[in-house]
Amino acid sequence: MRKSQSTKMLKQKAKTKFFQKETFLVIGLFLLAFVIRLIYLNQITSSPDFDTPQRDALWHHNWATEIAGGDWIGDEAFFRAPLYPYFLGTLYAIFPESFYFPRLIQIIIGSLSCVLIFLLGKKLFDRRLGIIASVMACFYAPLIHFDAEFELPVLEVFLDLIVLLLLLRAGTKLKKRWWFLAGMLLGLSAILRPNILIFVPFVLLWICIKLWRKNKNKIIFSGASFLLGTILIISPVTIRNWVVGKDFVFISSQGGINFFIGNNTESDGKTAAAAPGMFPYEGYKDNIWLTSIKLAEKNSGRKLKPSEMSGFWFKQAFGFIKTYPLKYLQLLGKKFYFFWNSYEIESNKDLYFYSRWSSLLRLLLWDHLLRFPFGVICPLALLGMILNAKFWKKYFLIYAFILSYMFSVILFFVTSRFRLPVIPFLIMFASFSIYWLVEKIRKKQTRTFLVSLYILIPLFLIANSNLFGVNKPDLSATYNTLGIIYSKKGWFDSAISIYQKSIEVNPNSALPHLHLGNAYYKKGYWDEAKNEYGQAINLDPNMAAAHNHLGYIYDRMDQDEEAFQAYKKALEIDSTMVRAHINLAFLFEKKKLYEDAVNQYQKALRFEPEVASIHNDLGNVYAKLGLKDKAVAEFKKAFELDPNYAYAHINLGNIYFEGGQYQMAITQYNTALKLDPKMIKAYRNLAITYLKTSQPYKAIEVLKDGLKASPNAGELKKLLEELSAES
Repeated sequence: MRKSQSTKMLKQKAKTKFFQKETFLVIGLFLLAFVIRLIYLNQITSSPDFDTPQRDALWHHNWATEIAGGDWIGDEAFFRAPLYPYFLGTLYAIFPESFYFPRLIQIIIGSLSCVLIFLLGKKLFDRRLGIIASVMACFYAPLIHFDAEFELPVLEVFLDLIVLLLLLRAGTKLKKRWWFLAGMLLGLSAILRPNILIFVPFVLLWICIKLWRKNKNKIIFSGASFLLGTILIISPVTIRNWVVGKDFVFISSQGGINFFIGNNTESDGKTAAAAPGMFPYEGYKDNIWLTSIKLAEKNSGRKLKPSEMSGFWFKQAFGFIKTYPLKYLQLLGKKFYFFWNSYEIESNKDLYFYSRWSSLLRLLLWDHLLRFPFGVICPLALLGMILNAKFWKKYFLIYAFILSYMFSVILFFVTSRFRLPVIPFLIMFASFSIYWLVEKIRKKQTRTFLVSLYILIPLFLIANSNLFGVNKPDLSATYNTLGIIYSKKGWFDSAISIYQKSIEVNPNSALPHLHLGNAYYKKGYWDEAKNEYGQAINLDPNMAAAHNHLGYIYDRMDQDEEAFQAYKKALEIDSTMVRAHINLAFLFEKKKLYEDAVNQYQKALRFEPEVASIHNDLGNVYAKLGLKDKAVAEFKKAFELDPNYAYAHINLGNIYFEGGQYQMAITQYNTALKLDPKMIKAYRNLAITYLKTSQPYKAIEVLKDGLKASPNAGELKKLLEELSAES
């Protein structure tokens, strides 16, 4: 009895030591990953886009900002899957106005992913391979990069690793809670990026394979528990889309346009491009989203629901596939090649270009004859998959995830970040190959080693080859995006220089000419701006924005007929272009053609009915036409849409003043000043109203307040001097 207790205590002690050792290892791997990512994060704080996100990152930033501001529900069916923006919005709410701390949280999650890779590698292979795989992930450049980006991969990799771990746990324990939890985590991954749903049938097949001999009775129950967990997470998104948008959108409506982008006669299989020249009236709107709606509705001849818009683009893509089946198969083959090629294909950012802001990224990301890291990982991973093919039942889930996810990507188009979720699993197989090759050398199994080289060398050559222009980045677009960032920061001289580089790289691209024209306009160089807009039109006669901007320059130069023709041309190309309608309305207003101005404002409001400034401008024209009631209605609508829109209160105050309703005018002017304490016009009009009501001392007090807020306001000074002299 005493001997039995002693043996039990020794085993318990050994087990405790093992777990202590394992804990230290896990902490060590986490710290290694975290320190590397922290170094990278601190280096990229000097990058121009660190505090000025662009493209998808800007979409996520804007959406997250709205969520952090309290708009948790939204007002339309989701165009993009919602999980990441809600995650980022929560971080913004905790760390307001910070671009650093949300990224810090993300690199912690990315570091945890490296630990999960160790745990999964240990479970599938052994402890040594788990360590090798985890260390490789710690130093894997694209993982490091995307962990610090306002993009999906940081959560996507993390969630997918947990899903696989939970499934393996469920397959061992055969408990309903593990199947249910695995389903819930897969559901979370689906509302992050719906691609993961293609993996679901393979999970169900794996459950059948796993339980067929062990316990057939549990197959249906286990599969149902898994599916229930998935549905439980996705269904609130679907219900929310129906309630808010009155449209059946399962998760998001982006699928159709993305499928078309990757499957049409002009597709190259790796570029996310929309028709150029379509820009929103105000603020940022994703060009893919905007174009997909405008073109779909233009071709359909009616307003479309999000699901209908997505369906339209699916139909267009399937039309291409049906009409050109051979070309489609060639395109699919090209995308397959892109997926397994070592070049990191850009999506929002060219990793190789932006590595100039991080010495760490330059060290870990190479674009040479042998590209590192994917050019090394990929061949080794494929070798590992071949070597373990005979154990397919054991690794079925991993094979299924890699191949199904790859298929989900090449169905659309291929970029570096889209293939990132499979990287941890490829790293595990690559780790196996490294260990296997070392063992063959150590054991002097030369023949086996040489045979493996016959497989490995061709894989290296193919993975690092340069077919189909895979290694030709759109450097012009990269420079153009950088120029946009500089312009947003007000660095117009730098922006002009960068746009010129963009044009040097690709003289046939119209977009950098358009943006260069904008930069020249901001600098006050109107002739240069006019020339660049003209160049953009020569290169792309259907660029509505270039015609509109050219019209605006003509308008400012009092060349009214030329301005009219330019605006007219812009609207012929894109009748939904609100900015062109507004500019044409301004031109008519300047020429006192008020009825024509009203017509243009009304057309603008058909496309942007909830923009306060358009209602305000229309109200001003109604006032000039003497239609006071209509003017009042438009001004009220303006500050109903935007309670902080001060101009509408001033203009409504002017209507009341002209009608002799002085007290109501005073109320409106005071409201405007509460919203904008530096609004000179409001101080002036309020002072005049006080004079009209025989309150000169109040008028003087208001003017003094105005000069405190705006000391250089000349008209306030002049009026105050006149009143002081009279008193």
